Amino acid sequence: MTKRLSFSDFRAVRVILELDDFALGGDKPDPPPSDLIPQKTWHGIMDLPDDVAIRTSDHRGQVLGEVYWLWGRWIEATGEAEDALFVPMLDANDDLQASLFDSLHGYYRTAFSALRNVIELMTIGTCGELTRTPLYEEWRKGSTEFKFGTACDLLSSDASLVAFNEGLKARGHQSLWDARRGELPGGYSRRLYRNMCDFAHSRPGFTDGDLRCSNGPIYVSSVFWDWYYAYLRTTSLCAVLMFLARPKGDRVAFADLFIDDPNVLPPDLLAAFQLVTSC
Repeated sequence: MTKRLSFSDFRAVRVILELDDFALGGDKPDPPPSDLIPQKTWHGIMDLPDDVAIRTSDHRGQVLGEVYWLWGRWIEATGEAEDALFVPMLDANDDLQASLFDSLHGYYRTAFSALRNVIELMTIGTCGELTRTPLYEEWRKGSTEFKFGTACDLLSSDASLVAFNEGLKARGHQSLWDARRGELPGGYSRRLYRNMCDFAHSRPGFTDGDLRCSNGPIYVSSVFWDWYYAYLRTTSLCAVLMFLARPKGDRVAFADLFIDDPNVLPPDLLAAFQLVTSC
């Protein structure tokens, strides 16, 4: 059985936007409903994820607030300069918002998968801006595929990044984009992306059924924490990419996206941040 939340709980009442809340659109009022969803269908779709959203926000309000703040800083960092990073950042912004929404409602696999999209988009955008490869424009036109691995290969050997890549190697690390070789695990971008691919491809052990041990959304504290750390690692990696692709950009906004915590981030990403911020 379901029960209604008390009206004293601000989450109990749904709200909709007014017309003047939208940047675009007319000033005519919305027409009345023309094909209202049946109540039974509505509850069948919404009751389980609504339950997860309430339980998650009952106990993880501070974490949700931090991630929401980071998403807002991403919008600030996007800026208005229409370089090769601009559209990928706009698209990645949607994925970050979707990741937060899905994790709040217990759809953990898709929340991780959206972070994979962010890493891929930002790596390709950074590659397009720094290497000026014609692949980027062809990809934007939809005439060719621009794979994440291809972008990593180009970034690991591009002349503009020699000092950065060599600086990481001098500190005992691989480049962020180096391929896995023998006992070397590969650069951090590739490692993080590889981890997110497990969720995106629903590999055994990484499906929602595996994560929740349930055939529907439920709140699982340990999986939520794993998603939270993945979100922090993703935005931190992207902060480094922003510094590299936009050396004259909003350095404060970029730095705000980086979580300088050795308990969350690996040594090579911390070293990469130190290199880009020392310039």
